[in-house]
Amino acid sequence: MATVLYYVRTSLEKKNPTINIRVKFKISTITYYGITPYLVEFNSWNKKKQRIDQEKFKDTELKVNSNLLKLEAHILNAFNKVTNKEIIDSNWVQTQIDEYSDPQDSEEKKELRLLDFIDDFVLNAPNMTIKKSGKKLDPKTITKYKLTQKYINEVAKTFNPKILLKNVDYNFYEEYYDFLTINKGFAVNNVGKHIDTLKVFLHAAERRGHSIHRDIEFFIEPSEDSENIYFREDELEKLYRKDLSKSPYLERVRDLFIIGCWTGLRYSDLSTLERDDLIHDKIRVTNRKTGNKVILPLHQHTKMILEKYNYKLPNKIAISNFNDYIKEACQIAVLDEPFKKTMTKGGEKKTTTSPKWSLTSSHTARRSFATNLYKKGVPSITIMALTGHKTEKAFLAYIKVTPEEHAEILQKVFDDDQAKILKELELKENNTGNI
Repeated sequence: MATVLYYVRTSLEKKNPTINIRVKFKISTITYYGITPYLVEFNSWNKKKQRIDQEKFKDTELKVNSNLLKLEAHILNAFNKVTNKEIIDSNWVQTQIDEYSDPQDSEEKKELRLLDFIDDFVLNAPNMTIKKSGKKLDPKTITKYKLTQKYINEVAKTFNPKILLKNVDYNFYEEYYDFLTINKGFAVNNVGKHIDTLKVFLHAAERRGHSIHRDIEFFIEPSEDSENIYFREDELEKLYRKDLSKSPYLERVRDLFIIGCWTGLRYSDLSTLERDDLIHDKIRVTNRKTGNKVILPLHQHTKMILEKYNYKLPNKIAISNFNDYIKEACQIAVLDEPFKKTMTKGGEKKTTTSPKWSLTSSHTARRSFATNLYKKGVPSITIMALTGHKTEKAFLAYIKVTPEEHAEILQKVFDDDQAKILKELELKENNTGNI
């Protein structure tokens, strides 16, 4: 059930005795907010009735109470017409208020230019929250928005700097796609990410009451299976045992990386581990990104490293420095097995071969964790609970088991089954001989 409530902010009374009437739009236990253009003197507001007090209002304020009643009906009527209730948020509420209070101005807003909307969207991104979790946007997400904003601006300069939101059609999409693919020479998955962000902007505009072109449903986000490295257990053992004491900064990064390989924690969680997170020889943390609680047993490497630092891991360093240093550490440990990588870049398939160490990053640790457990036969659902993957499809795309390794896994199953059969036959023969 949806309800429209009116209120005024008491905190503004001292700053200005004449304040705006505000809206609370409640749907079950969730509340969204908006602000009306209607002003009221604070001492004339009847909090209980949610109206200007009839005994105190002036003639000019009589119309305000009438408008509040009509605005309530307008919002509820608009809500009942919405088929996809997921689009309802505070921006939707504000749009309904604007449409009722100034229909002409509302129509002008719907004619907003693409670049103006994106500028405003990115500017306000740090204040936005994720509806499901209530958390603010991750700084990485905001950085992604800014980068896409830059590329859209570059395309619009030649396509049409004044293009309206409602005119961003398939022609613009093709121009943008070609710019990312040909001009920038981006890999397919990178192109897909920037097209996805364009769609984020457009859908956000639609939720705010602006018209967008129906061609958006044809804006395909290209993708291909990515080829990334992971380290086998023998390689992790080699890296763990490598003496890096002459380069303490590399040793610290290597130690953090090894813990990541045996816990699957993201760098943001890994670099903030504390003694209090260890209870009964198990790491218990809440993932910063997902909010999921995870309990992890201690691998021998993890336990030894924690004891080495007296359960206070090295201070966090910038992720860019971490990625540089872990490459250097892996190079010293001679983790130089050649890795062939094929990707579509600039519209062409390209294959390169590089030593593993040169492709290592903080995320290699999580991928190594998941892949090694999968190869050991740990159920996917268990690994997914630890890594936070929501679907098995996404998980299987994440782990990096080669066709040869899949064959080895199956061969081990065959060998184990054969050994089991032979053992049973041997027992039967022995029992027969003893009769």
